[in-house]
Amino acid sequence: HTGFSQALKVEHLADFAEIAGMEFLRINEQTDLHDFKNELRWNEVYYQFSSH
Repeated sequence: HTGFSQALKVEHLADFAEIAGMEFLRINEQTDLHDFKNELRWNEVYYQFSSH
């Protein structure tokens, strides 16, 4: 799911994701697509190993 709000700060969304047990991915004007994709891949590897 995605979310957009001008009333909430990034910290609010990050806190909610942690409480809900969800991954929080921040995309902004400084996001490098190559680095972002690599981070997603590493996160997936970590999740696979940590859940077994």
